[in-house]
Amino acid sequence: MSNATRARVAEESGLGELQLVSLGEYRLKDFDAAEPLYQLVGPGLRSEFPPLRTARSQIVSLPQEASSLVGREGEQAWLLAAILDHRIVTIIGPGGVGKSKLAVRTAWHAAPRFDGIVAFVSLAQLDSVDHVPGAIATAIGLDGALGTWDDVTRAFEDQRCLFLIDNAEHLPGLAARLEAWSCASEHVHLLITSRSPTGIPGERTFPLEPLTHGDATQLLTDRIRERQPNFEPTHDQEQVLEAIVARLDGLPLAIELAAARARVLPPAALLTRLDHQMDMLGAPAEDDRQGSMRLTIQWSYDLLSEEPATVFRRLAVFAAPVTLQAAAAVAQRDEIHTLNVLDQLIDASLLRLGGTDDQPRYWMLEPIKQFAHEQLMRAAEAETAAGDVHAWLLAQAESLYPCVGEMLRTLRHDVENINRVLATLAAHNEWPEVLELVELLLDGIVLPLGLFVRFQPLIEQAIAHTSAGGTSQARSDLLHTLFVDNKERAELSEAAYRLATASGEDRLAAHALILLMGDYQAMNDSGRLEHALQRARLLDREGMRLEWGVLAAEARLHFDHEGWDAPYATKMVERIRRSADPLDTVAMLNSFAWTALTYGDPGFAIEPAEEAAQRADDLGLLWYAQVIWHTAALAALALNRPETARHHLEAAASNMVSCNSGSEANRAILLATAAVLAAHDDNNGAKHLLDALPLEDVRADPDCRWDISAPYLTHVPTTRSREASFASDSIANFALERLEKLPSASLADPE
Repeated sequence: MSNATRARVAEESGLGELQLVSLGEYRLKDFDAAEPLYQLVGPGLRSEFPPLRTARSQIVSLPQEASSLVGREGEQAWLLAAILDHRIVTIIGPGGVGKSKLAVRTAWHAAPRFDGIVAFVSLAQLDSVDHVPGAIATAIGLDGALGTWDDVTRAFEDQRCLFLIDNAEHLPGLAARLEAWSCASEHVHLLITSRSPTGIPGERTFPLEPLTHGDATQLLTDRIRERQPNFEPTHDQEQVLEAIVARLDGLPLAIELAAARARVLPPAALLTRLDHQMDMLGAPAEDDRQGSMRLTIQWSYDLLSEEPATVFRRLAVFAAPVTLQAAAAVAQRDEIHTLNVLDQLIDASLLRLGGTDDQPRYWMLEPIKQFAHEQLMRAAEAETAAGDVHAWLLAQAESLYPCVGEMLRTLRHDVENINRVLATLAAHNEWPEVLELVELLLDGIVLPLGLFVRFQPLIEQAIAHTSAGGTSQARSDLLHTLFVDNKERAELSEAAYRLATASGEDRLAAHALILLMGDYQAMNDSGRLEHALQRARLLDREGMRLEWGVLAAEARLHFDHEGWDAPYATKMVERIRRSADPLDTVAMLNSFAWTALTYGDPGFAIEPAEEAAQRADDLGLLWYAQVIWHTAALAALALNRPETARHHLEAAASNMVSCNSGSEANRAILLATAAVLAAHDDNNGAKHLLDALPLEDVRADPDCRWDISAPYLTHVPTTRSREASFASDSIANFALERLEKLPSASLADPE
């Protein structure tokens, strides 16, 4: 119907469940200008009609759009301009990204600019390039009229036509045929959809990306409303919808299929099941490729040759984007050969390129990654691939050690990959390999990034499965020190040192000595510290990472013998500042700040503590920084600078929340921050922090006793936790003094 008729229908009767779909503008008989035309679409109405004939387009044979196209305005504008200026334009992208829908919409808008045929030609069901002429004939209502490619060339050589060639990736020889047709028919324009470029000379390619987050969320909301007209998401549901489209990486087909599931699953229930996207997103008939994410991706996977298919599924052992070196490790080929394979996967739209110019990384959209993982498990290659990555990570870490700062810079973006590999190894009971990797990454990755809590269950399992004796037992003992108090830590470190020495593992022995010297300093045991220092000096050489441990031990013994010596400490701090390793600098500045506090000189302690905390913040080490801001706050409190202490404790609390750290010392930081706020009459701020404490977890914590007494909250550490953390004890006592002074009305009873 015309625009005038459309307006009258909408005004007089309303549309109800019906929709008016734009067919574009056409020049009609007896009209000087082009007119917009519409088709009425809805339940019970016919949707198939003969090709539209107008004064300008002899035949327009394009699919009717049954649903709206959300977003894509910029893409459509680019494509429309490109198809008018260039003879061959190809939209490339992964299955389910919306290539066909966008191409159809663009063709509808381009149709008025072509005097000849505008037609949609689907190649999805064809198995030979020789069948394409027949498909073209069928598309324009001329079944059997075009039997060969020569027939196609002759039929359209004098007409300005636009053909939308859909799904062009799977027919060998198609590119050569389309190139010949284009050369012989200068007025024919081709708009092609494919998962990879055709390679035709003069082709303009347009890589189609997934929807933006906002457009993806709007698409999901719109599609749910089509099935549930009264659907008005609450604020919480909006957040769930945003989380769903994030998990689906903005792929339109995945979003459409998720919306279909919303008929039987509320959004929150759907979100919890998206770890199994291949099963959740479509249960179609066997040949319904566009009704299932699995079949859509399978289509591309089946077109791969053996080696790219193998690398594709083995890349699923990673959980996050990977470097070329990491990809080469699972491909078991050199980097140049691996790069050629990755190029094929990118061409097939199964892999994407990201990262930075100096450190490119390769990644998969989430639905594709889940499909690849299915294939990895089906091929029984998960353990082998994880072993390859484990060997590569070990080689990387060993080559960087003892420069833990460089290890952090190089591997910090591989945390999710490290976690995935460790979990895979654990699932196959490869516990020695788990211990080996975690121990080597401990000071460069695990502790600086605050991953200890996250890795704790895995470490505990590995310790429980360790056989007695040898280097595995040594590593187990070293990691076990993370769970115990000073005295038991020292015993475990001594045992690890003996095992490592007996096995000839000097680096492992040096690691044990670093821990031992720290343990004996914490225990104020000068005699044993001197013995550990003597052993460390014998082992101290390049690659052992003993320099700063030796320096700290020598300083502590100096202070024990001579008393606190600020000029000596100043020289040591200046030496530390000249270190080339940023992680060592942070750790040692904090160490000397603590030593100054221990000897009663907070005026000396506060500067290196603040510097270390700021350096840690600058490195993005939230967990490390919050511990050191804690140190700086203690120094400020000792100097009677409550405003400075408040600032430092707020920084510590902010970092603690950001890195989801829930240790006892960190709860004490929250309490202390609340205490300082309350001391400055900010009772609402204090209550806000106290309300954030995980009380249920706290009550179940065997290492601390919580006494809930309205209207204030108190924390009394046990003797064990006092021994383990002077900082936690001091902060908690300070918090208790301040919180007991809060007005009764300022804090609600936590119960």
